[in-house]
Amino acid sequence: MVWWQIVLLVIGCIAAVGLWMRIVGAAIVRLGPPPKLEGDSAPGWILECRSCGLWRPAGETGIIRRYAAGEKLMLARCSACLKFRWVKLRRGPGPEGMRRIDDRTNAEIWPETLHSGA
Repeated sequence: MVWWQIVLLVIGCIAAVGLWMRIVGAAIVRLGPPPKLEGDSAPGWILECRSCGLWRPAGETGIIRRYAAGEKLMLARCSACLKFRWVKLRRGPGPEGMRRIDDRTNAEIWPETLHSGA
C-alpha cells in the first residue's frame, strides 16, 4: 500500500464512524429519556456492612437493582463505622423481614434506627 491509499482508508473510516454516530444519535433522541422508576428502585435488596453488620434497604441508598440475581461486593461508606468498608449487596429477608429482632430484648429494630446514636 502506498501512502495515499492509507490516507483514503483513514478518511473512509472516519466518515463511517461519523455516519454511525449520527444514526445512533438520532435513534437515541427519538427514544427520549428513560422512564422514571416508580416505587422502590431495588425491591428486596439490602446493603450490609461486613465489619459491623449494619444493613439498609438498597433503594434508600440510590441503588437501582431490578431483575438481578446474585450477590455483589462493593466499596461504600458505612454510616455506623464512618469509614469506607466492603459492603455486600444481597437479597434481603423479604418485605416482612426488613426489620431485625434484638436477641436480648426481643424487640423489633428497623434499619433506620440502628446506630442512630453514633
